Amino acid sequence: MNWFETLRSRIARAREEHLLPQRLRHLQKQTENVALRIREAFLRGTSTTQEAPGDVTNIGKSVSVKGELASAEDVIIEGRMEGKIELKDHNLVVGPNARINAQINARNVIVMGKVVGNIQASRSVEIKAPGSVMGDINSSRIATEDGARFKGSVDIQKRRADATEQHNSSKAEAAQFMSDRSSGKNS
Repeated sequence: MNWFETLRSRIARAREEHLLPQRLRHLQKQTENVALRIREAFLRGTSTTQEAPGDVTNIGKSVSVKGELASAEDVIIEGRMEGKIELKDHNLVVGPNARINAQINARNVIVMGKVVGNIQASRSVEIKAPGSVMGDINSSRIATEDGARFKGSVDIQKRRADATEQHNSSKAEAAQFMSDRSSGKNS
């Protein structure tokens, strides 16, 4: 049983036993929604990676890291991080409680907490409410949800694979044109 299923079963058990007052039930529902969003993000993101879906490192709310974080698997950060994050071929989720002051380099980045620093993502950056980013973003794709905050500049780059494909197809078209021209065909 993974962490998500464990959390869900504990909440269901407490709900059945009527141990949660009305206010706590509301907070519990919000927490469950965030957990579902994180899970969805990773299921979407890990389907494109070479790693198995279970290869995820979770840095909890009570953890504070200063320095450089490099990983060969996807990472969820719920705590505090200051420094540099290197996950070139993997995904990063900044949870709603996370406070990050770092330069980030990853494949996909999903922000639900607070990030101060530049983000370099080879595929995409998503800023979900109530997340915020203060820094420059360099990525192939960026999406912001209503209620999310962003201050900085955006540089949208074509993915290398897309650029290579386009370059190769241009060469093929030029070769076809030259072939047609030398054989006397007119388009």
